Amino acid sequence: MIASIKQGSVMTWQHINLQGGYDFIKHALNDVPFDMAKILALKLG
Repeated sequence: MIASIKQGSVMTWQHINLQGGYDFIKHALNDVPFDMAKILALKLG
C-alpha cells in the first residue's frame, strides 16, 4: 500500500482545499438550481 501511495500523484488533489476554508454562501456564476420534480420523475432502468 505504501508503494502505491508513493507512486500516486499529488496533482489529482490540487482542486481540494486542505486548509479547511470553505465558503458555501458565495454562488458560482454557472449555478443552476435543481428541478427536483424532473429529477424525481426520472426512471432508472
